[in-house]
Amino acid sequence: LGARATQWAVQLHVSRASAILAPLQQVRPGMVSTAEAAAPGLVRPALGLAAVRHLATLLTSALWLAPAHPALLPAPLLMSWLAPVAAHAAALTPRQLCCLFTALAQSGLRPRAEDMHALLRQVPAKLEALPLGGVSRVMVALAHLSFQPPPAWMAVVMPAAVRRVHAAGAGRQAAQDVSSLVWALAKLRVFMPKRVLHRWLKSVTAYALHPSALAALPPAACARLAWGLHTMLPGSLTWQKLQLLRAAARGAAHMGVDEALWVLHMASHWGAPLKHSDWRELLKRGVLAACAPGADELCATEWSLTARQAVVVLRAMSQPATQWARFWPVWHAAHRRIAAMLRRRGSSRGSRGSSQAGSGRVQQGVRRRLAGGRGALPPA
Repeated sequence: LGARATQWAVQLHVSRASAILAPLQQVRPGMVSTAEAAAPGLVRPALGLAAVRHLATLLTSALWLAPAHPALLPAPLLMSWLAPVAAHAAALTPRQLCCLFTALAQSGLRPRAEDMHALLRQVPAKLEALPLGGVSRVMVALAHLSFQPPPAWMAVVMPAAVRRVHAAGAGRQAAQDVSSLVWALAKLRVFMPKRVLHRWLKSVTAYALHPSALAALPPAACARLAWGLHTMLPGSLTWQKLQLLRAAARGAAHMGVDEALWVLHMASHWGAPLKHSDWRELLKRGVLAACAPGADELCATEWSLTARQAVVVLRAMSQPATQWARFWPVWHAAHRRIAAMLRRRGSSRGSRGSSQAGSGRVQQGVRRRLAGGRGALPPA
């Protein structure tokens, strides 16, 4: 009787989910059949745990659609569907499990801890069928959810991930999976003995740094991998970090502002041997994003940097390792624009915040460098 009641409860969830999702017309073709899209009570009961597997598929679609339809798919409704799926997670395929983790991460919801633990328990059981990309997707989802996996779980999953990295070799997809995996570990601040962590990171990063893999690795992935290495091992693997920074700088136009800011900051702080064109791309196209592709000089558009981001740029400009001899007008115009922006924002608020106040000392250092290199800096 208990099993039959559970089966009918799951069927009711499937029926309701199908009825809600079908009109949205964003579910992939074939996901909702004609019978299952009927009104509640008209759906024939499925046998065994097939209904749980189907509910998991519908839940995954609902989680992706929830941010765009919060009234139609509220959090309590989605969590009521997640509970039976988590309780019977053994019925899910490895692909369904990975997709469910990814959908939970992007939905912005915070699942119950017991549901997360129930789903996590199935990952070691399905490791043989999980590729490296599946393991990295689960770890990235946990990082976005800020959910710390148990140490015993990590002790099983991480060695399996290392074996998959060695088996995958130096391909482009493997390098991206390594980047995502290292970023997730750093984001979660997973504790490992330093000796073990150093050996493991050096081993898996070697595949991402293979010339063929590094050339095909997106700049944002290079920045994430460098950030992960620096966060977990700040004083080690310096050569690997510099190689990743140089690769990221070469594609600064394709990075987000935050990633380009971080690369600019770390490149100047570490004294990375970047080319002049790389420094220029980091500042002009990656950070400031003030010019259309192909333009030679900064445009007169309004910058969208926050005060804190502007201070990061000024700090990078004040570092002795920063090289600007071959593109002086860009650095010069950048300082004038940022100084004017900070003054304008400070006067509009009536008082300067901590970022604006802290930028004064940094601006003085930049002005001294500019004055020492090419003459006095005109007033901004």
